[in-house]
Amino acid sequence: MTQRTQKQDPLAEIIQSQQEEIKTYKWIESEKVGRDIGWECAAHEWSRRHFPEWKRHVWNRSIQDALRAEERGTSFPF
Repeated sequence: MTQRTQKQDPLAEIIQSQQEEIKTYKWIESEKVGRDIGWECAAHEWSRRHFPEWKRHVWNRSIQDALRAEERGTSFPF
């Protein structure tokens, strides 16, 4: 029997990536102040400070993946 690997939904991958970024931000900032800053605070601060740059990075990576897929002759990279 052949095992099929199914690629995760691209939107789910983006959401998961964003959550990981916020989780890392929360950990770093909590360590700086010596207490847990909480998810809501971390998500709000991360969104204000880092979201635009992160969004550009994700967008550029998606475009590059699409161009590579086109070069390979596949219509979508996922």
